Amino acid sequence: MKSRFWRAAAVAVVLATCSAQVVAGGHRHYHGSRYYGGAGWWVGGALLGAGVALALSSGPRYAYSGVTYVSPPVVYPGPTYVAPAYVAPSYVAPSVTYVTPAPVATYAPPRLAVAPSSLNVVAYPAKGQSESQQMQDRQACENWAMNQSGLNPNNITEYTTTASADSYTRALGACFKGRGYSIN
Repeated sequence: MKSRFWRAAAVAVVLATCSAQVVAGGHRHYHGSRYYGGAGWWVGGALLGAGVALALSSGPRYAYSGVTYVSPPVVYPGPTYVAPAYVAPSYVAPSVTYVTPAPVATYAPPRLAVAPSSLNVVAYPAKGQSESQQMQDRQACENWAMNQSGLNPNNITEYTTTASADSYTRALGACFKGRGYSIN
């Protein structure tokens, strides 16, 4: 890099010297009514030389004095097989034995703790209620008894207890008595 700079500086000095000698020699020429002289040549030569020196000294710098690392080439070895890649499994069919199926267990339906007929309350109209009034009162009393006891007589399961059945019949009887019926 330093040698380039000195070379460019030497070229600039030579150009400046040449242009100065031209001016010192008085080289002038006549065109028409005026003289044109070389008084500006030495300035132009100096500027041109400085430009050349800068251009040559500011070139790309590719030199590097440090250690350069070069990675080794990557090599991928192919697979090596010691044994065959696939061996068909050996299969021996088991001997056939016939077994009679086990008997299917049948279960009796669960025994209900409460019979649905025991939930019916017989109510007699004590105040001369009509047939349609009796049907309306029975429906209203059954709904009220369901709400009070938590038992639905249409959905009796093995988990229905006698206590909930008794609660239902007591609530149904109380409703009928309140509406003017006599119960058994």
